[in-house]
Amino acid sequence: MTDPATPRRGAIDPRVEADLPGLALWELTAPSALHRRRDPDVRDRLRELAGRITGAVAIEARQDEIVHAYRVAFRHTGLDPDVDRTPYEAALVERLRHGGFPSRDVITDALLLALLDTKVAVVACDDASLRGPLHLTLEDGAVVLADDDRTVIPLWEEPVRELLPTADTVAVRLAAVTPAGVPAVAAWEALDRVADLVAPG
Repeated sequence: MTDPATPRRGAIDPRVEADLPGLALWELTAPSALHRRRDPDVRDRLRELAGRITGAVAIEARQDEIVHAYRVAFRHTGLDPDVDRTPYEAALVERLRHGGFPSRDVITDALLLALLDTKVAVVACDDASLRGPLHLTLEDGAVVLADDDRTVIPLWEEPVRELLPTADTVAVRLAAVTPAGVPAVAAWEALDRVADLVAPG
């Protein structure tokens, strides 16, 4: 039996693989206690990271290997990364606009901190709201993340509202879709980071 704390590689439709070679899906199910108070250490870490980000840092970010890989994949799927920004670049721009990274809630803070630390985007759903493992497929010509019943997330977007974790969520399903050029270890690190930050206790 697969350890639920071990990232699992998700299935990808051959049509998606042919169009986006090197794309990978990693999934992790983790226990969570999202009703608890936000961790002051997480707030401090977000404040520390915000203090390091300047306009020059945001401009130079596109030269990073992982960020560059996302930018290439965005272009390949019809997005302009200078308009529809990659997740890490979008976070940097938000920091410059608002002057910091405000602490919001346990899961939002965990996802943001993992993104800032690894440059890999992780999305989270309430595990109980999903049916079966996640996989990447095509729907009306677009790449989507789906479970056994329905589309969960269009590629590079957020889960539909009814699937998002809430204070009552006891386990979260975390997923990272990474383009070619992003090492698997970076995805694992991002998933593990979120799992650690949302864990009970």
